[in-house]
Order: sequence, then structure tokens, then C-alpha cells
Amino acid sequence: LRYSYITWWENIGSTRASGITKLMLSEAGNFPELTLFYQREVIEPGQQLIRRVLQRGITRGEFRAINLDYAVYAVLAPMIFLMLWKHSIGACVPNSMAFDPQAYIHSQADSLLYGLLARTEPAPPLPSD
Repeated sequence: LRYSYITWWENIGSTRASGITKLMLSEAGNFPELTLFYQREVIEPGQQLIRRVLQRGITRGEFRAINLDYAVYAVLAPMIFLMLWKHSIGACVPNSMAFDPQAYIHSQADSLLYGLLARTEPAPPLPSD
């Protein structure tokens, strides 16, 4: 999973190509045919790839069994955040609030991995309302 994040950042996230996602988020409703193309050629293959990475971890006993439909979004969220930061929000914040995207990726990967790791003991109960 960590390798997938790093590879994504080096090949897509850190490049101008990552701006396409921001453009699609902004304009998808105005261009339905382009939106369908983006879904078919970018969204679906990307989600399938992440799903395979997660399933492989489950199959090998590295990750616990989880709902893959939602786990895919947990993996995608930091990527989408970085693209939005790079192409919009980041330009609005002072340099004192800037951060290192690679350090962010490592932090997010750690958070996800420790949430996905197979447990040797039962998970603690969820807090009650």
C-alpha cells in the first residue's frame, strides 16, 4: 500500500496531470460525456487497482477482512486531498502552513496500515453514544 502511494505521487500526484481530477470535480456536471469517459477510463480502473492491492493484503493475512467498497475510499481520500491542495487550496495558504506531500503520504499510509493490520486479539469495543 505504501509503495502504491509513493508510485502514484511520483507518476501522477506531483505532476500537472493531477490537475485533471480537480477539473473533473469542478466541471463534471457540465460535461456528461466527458464525465462518463473519466469514470470508465480513470475512476473504475483506479478503484479496481486499489481493491486488488487491499484484497491481496487480506488474502495474505496482512490485512484483516474489511468492507473493500469503503476501504477503497479510505485509500483514495488522501490522494484526492493532495490533488486539491496542489491545484487550489495550497495556493491560498501562507508558506508557514505548507507541508511536505511525501511526509503526508507516509503519515496517511501509516494511519491506514495500522487500521488494516490483522489483529492477534479482538478489536476494542466501539464507544457507545
